[in-house]
Amino acid sequence: MQNVFSRQLSIGLLAVFCNSGVFAQTTMDHGKMGHSAQPVAGTSVLAEGEVRKIDLQAQTITLKHGAIKNIDMPAMTMPFKVANPIFLTQTKVGDKVRFSADMPSGVLTLTRIELAK
Repeated sequence: MQNVFSRQLSIGLLAVFCNSGVFAQTTMDHGKMGHSAQPVAGTSVLAEGEVRKIDLQAQTITLKHGAIKNIDMPAMTMPFKVANPIFLTQTKVGDKVRFSADMPSGVLTLTRIELAK
């Protein structure tokens, strides 16, 4: 009986884990300026924002942004770690940008950023 319960619990936890978005991944391409991370098909849509601060030492970019749908985050202003340090030199304060963010290892991270057109 305990073995059946243990198996059902494991299956239930696996279902919760899979549905939580933990398996969302990005692929990195460090060789191209402006295209250092591309989301895997269907995992995220680019959000819009404005660069408010760039902190080279902390490796963060503070964005005033709209809703970020793939991580269910409402509009706000906050710092993001960068997946690639080149992001810190590709933008400047005041730039309007499009970006994607994710939470690998539980850390809110910019996985892609580009100047808005």
